[in-house]
Amino acid sequence: MKKKNTSPELTQFRTKEPEDGFAVGSIAPTVPPESSWQYFRKHFYDTKSNSHLSPYEMFWIFFISAVLGAVIEQIFCIITNGYWERRTSLVYGEFGYAYAIGATLLTLLLFRNTKTEWWKVFLKAALVCSVAEYIMSWGEELVFGHVSWDYHNMPLNANGRICFLYGCFWGALGLFWAKIIYPGFKKLIAKIPKKAGKVLFWIFFIFLLYDTIISICATTAFNARKDGDPVNTPYEKLMERQFPNKFMIWTYPNSYQVKDGKVASDTLNGSNSKSNGGSLEDLTRDMTDRGFAIQQKQPSCISLGFAAKINQ
Repeated sequence: MKKKNTSPELTQFRTKEPEDGFAVGSIAPTVPPESSWQYFRKHFYDTKSNSHLSPYEMFWIFFISAVLGAVIEQIFCIITNGYWERRTSLVYGEFGYAYAIGATLLTLLLFRNTKTEWWKVFLKAALVCSVAEYIMSWGEELVFGHVSWDYHNMPLNANGRICFLYGCFWGALGLFWAKIIYPGFKKLIAKIPKKAGKVLFWIFFIFLLYDTIISICATTAFNARKDGDPVNTPYEKLMERQFPNKFMIWTYPNSYQVKDGKVASDTLNGSNSKSNGGSLEDLTRDMTDRGFAIQQKQPSCISLGFAAKINQ
């Protein structure tokens, strides 16, 4: 008679013996679950899944929206006001971060709702984006001492940060985004050749990171100069030389400043430049006398050549 294998190591895995009327089966090895980091690395460049968003996709949506937002707003300004006015957010290049952040938020919020009923998408976008807009306005005032929009003169507003009308605009934009824009973006990103896309991803990512840091430095130095702080250190002199006050004012006129909790009655551009043709020196003096530190949205690399001429 064949002796049964009773090895302690195999006892817990032994199945029924053939003489019992069963075939001996093999036990499949247990595969350890995929960690969050492994999943992140595996799907970092994924563009084919509809169940999740990859960092690669989100970056391209952020980048494309930033460029389009800045360009569209400047074109809109020309059409509606009859003059060109800078509407960028960073020192180098034409990037509208407000649009990029809005596009990223809408994508994260609605990428699973491309087939959802329109009224649900509208309400979801209107409510969530209005809350986000309020938080961004409050944070901007808390950190920088200025706000980029003011709705105190609009009906049904909340502390001038959000209002009913623009909440409806957010809802309409969210609906348009979920049904048309995001599906188009996803198809466009998927068509970027993978090898070239990965190289461009890291080039633009590093560039935007540097651009953001240098823009914050220029902003901080400019605010310090407007507050009357002396320019002594080599770093402060470099910031003043690269981003002089005249250039900052000329570049970022469309802003509202906050002082002691009160929003300025007009933008820098509206205070003098269109009303009486005041010079840049007059604009600087006027805003300083009124006690407002001028908001800046950092000059682009295209206009840095003009800055050198203005500063001569």
